[in-house]
Amino acid sequence: MPAPKRGTRLTGTLLILLVGRGVSALGDFAYLIAINVWVLERTRSPIAVAAIWLIPLVPGILVGPFIGTWTDRWEKRRILWITDAVRGLALLVLPFLSIAGMFVDMFVVAVAGDFFSSALNPYSTWLIPESSRPQYNAWSGFSRRGALILGPAIGGALLLRGTPSTAVWMDSATFVLSGISWLLLPRLMTHQLLRGVDEAPTRFSMRLRADWRAVQEFFYRRKSVQRVLVFNVFMMAMIATADAQEVVFTNRILRLGGTGYGMLVTVTGVGFVFGSIGAAIFSKRIPYRQFLRVGGVLAAGGYVAYAFSHTPAEAAASLIGLGIFQALFSMGYGTYWQDEIPIERMGRVQAVVRPFQSGAMIAAIIIGGVLAHRFGVRPMMIGATIGEMVAAIGIFISVTPERSCATHERVSN
Repeated sequence: MPAPKRGTRLTGTLLILLVGRGVSALGDFAYLIAINVWVLERTRSPIAVAAIWLIPLVPGILVGPFIGTWTDRWEKRRILWITDAVRGLALLVLPFLSIAGMFVDMFVVAVAGDFFSSALNPYSTWLIPESSRPQYNAWSGFSRRGALILGPAIGGALLLRGTPSTAVWMDSATFVLSGISWLLLPRLMTHQLLRGVDEAPTRFSMRLRADWRAVQEFFYRRKSVQRVLVFNVFMMAMIATADAQEVVFTNRILRLGGTGYGMLVTVTGVGFVFGSIGAAIFSKRIPYRQFLRVGGVLAAGGYVAYAFSHTPAEAAASLIGLGIFQALFSMGYGTYWQDEIPIERMGRVQAVVRPFQSGAMIAAIIIGGVLAHRFGVRPMMIGATIGEMVAAIGIFISVTPERSCATHERVSN
């Protein structure tokens, strides 16, 4: 199926995509601040607060393996606006629920989010012409990290002037606005895109096995892509380990309070914003694969420097560099995914990768917490960031500077 034509329509499409995702992300980060404070106030339990961070990872293990089988065969735009509507409705009723009900409600939001992300990748890849994808991914990172800077500030202001429920309802409204934005975009006719893939067995269990075999065959033919995805899963697990202990690191090692931790998070976001702007400007001149290869190694270097830092100034400088180079890596990885994974199989490939990624992140967060308690937070941070560096070097080696012949042939077809 042909992608939308270039010109004014493409510009409008890009703006709708970016604004819709940016508004939704703004509400997400305001909600994140509010829900952490709210749960802590109602339970006084650090374990309950930790559960907030683990709940979004659970659906990737429980339902992640099945999602791609559905989303690759369903109409993508419909999935996007329905899942936004479900999340908006779930957050609308969340303030009226008990603690147990709140956790169930957040699980529903997380499941809908997994369906959303599984449909978003193929939809945006189809919608955005190949030559515009690096620039789109850069601006997408800019909009989401800009929301990371503004969202917590909005959430904090709402907590000062009102209650946590105000921030939750604000996030609900952003999902409604995001859902409306999808209705302004064209439909992706899935049955035309699949070209016979739906001829797989009609029984769901047989279809699921057939889909997993198809993904296995794809990875067997594309060993380099398999290696990149494996290294990225390991990298995300190491980053999650370090992120989970970052507040402890800033408190015990850097002697900063909650305000100082918030400032370091903001500094990282500012670096990411500037990195995204730079990636968008130079995306036409520098191959995205170089952003992926070099950006990952330099971002890991920034995190390693942060783990060895002794003063707030050293930590801030390291995190600014981390944010800048992480933006370059994110743009490169997003474009690599769009370039190497066939649109008609994106959901199923993600369904195979996501359970391993979620499981690795959960295990790494738990093990990291135990190691930090046993040996201290700095040795744990150093080990996690060095692990991230190893994964980044693995990606650097696995990604060729130029397209492979198989990728060039597939894109041409």
